[in-house]
Amino acid sequence: MTPFAETAHRVYASPIASDAFQGQDALLNLIVSLPDPGIYALGTDNNANASECTQCVLVRVDEGSGQDRVFFADGGVLKIKATSAPLDGTIDASLTDAHFVEVTISEDPPFASTPVDGGNCLEGVSTVINVVPGGESGAGGEGGAPEVPEGCTEVSEGDWFDGIYTNGARYVTPITPNLYTAQVDGIILDIYNNDVGTFRVGHGIDETYLGCERCLLANLPEKGDGDGLWFYAIEGQLEIASNSVPLSGVLDATLTDVTFVQVDPDANYTPIEGGGECLHLATATISKP
Repeated sequence: MTPFAETAHRVYASPIASDAFQGQDALLNLIVSLPDPGIYALGTDNNANASECTQCVLVRVDEGSGQDRVFFADGGVLKIKATSAPLDGTIDASLTDAHFVEVTISEDPPFASTPVDGGNCLEGVSTVINVVPGGESGAGGEGGAPEVPEGCTEVSEGDWFDGIYTNGARYVTPITPNLYTAQVDGIILDIYNNDVGTFRVGHGIDETYLGCERCLLANLPEKGDGDGLWFYAIEGQLEIASNSVPLSGVLDATLTDVTFVQVDPDANYTPIEGGGECLHLATATISKP
């Protein structure tokens, strides 16, 4: 069996809420490494461990420590409809009565999942996973990037730092001007594969936060209520140089002419009604390590 880390795959993601991690950012991840639709029993056969799964379903919880808390689906049913092309960025799937156990993910062997002694679990998780680039995405939400607004607040980058997560890597920079009272307002680039090349920000698989593989956000943590204001990049260019291995913390990249629009984190990070605020980043260079 080819290890998961060495296979081509797509990652689809959606915010998820649970009493097990109240007030924390959490994402449901569906990671697919086969193009086939069908009905799959989670936690069995290839899908019994994250190291070899072909339809992996996990929940990643960001506790702010640089290391995600991870839950692995060891039960439930995943149905991928015939209209899906999972490896090409189009999926129409449903998750029914999934059961998750808290696990650790090892580096050797790569991505092997081991239940945590005394760890938590999630039960009865059911949801719809729907991503159609250029069309509808998510559960009832509409895809399609909004019109690029004018008069956005101009921001610039600071020093980038990074963190490697279970299925991806996060690159973060503080921005100036600091737009409210927080010590740090920031831009976040989450990457879920090692693809290199030139990508149009906010388009194709990256059009919405549901299922993006190069997710570019900005956060003003102390402006507004709760976790502050969130923004998603809808236009611009991301160029990842050929020497990059993003999932290993090696990234040589340039961002150009990026526009961020305000989004609602409680509505799958879709643009807020009425337009909200917007930010513009003329250029940024990421060079890690």
